[in-house]
Amino acid sequence: MAQSNGKVNSFWETKKLKVNEIAVSPTFQNKGVGSRALKKLGAWAKKKKYSSILLSANQKSAAFGFYKRNGFHKTAFVTMEKKL
Repeated sequence: MAQSNGKVNSFWETKKLKVNEIAVSPTFQNKGVGSRALKKLGAWAKKKKYSSILLSANQKSAAFGFYKRNGFHKTAFVTMEKKL
């Protein structure tokens, strides 16, 4: 986000919800809990006029497949890191 003449300008033309972390206890995994949580999050985001949900996942993790099964897809954006 940037400000110009006191107005907030977004880098995106649409409102996107960024999820930093989501987790389900191993006891409740593979029981639909995570899928239901994502469905409720999607309904809430749609109601709040978000156009999409963004999140990050390691392509080699079980979470990556989980997100794909729940309608997420890879984008051109990548996460970059600099070790200090």
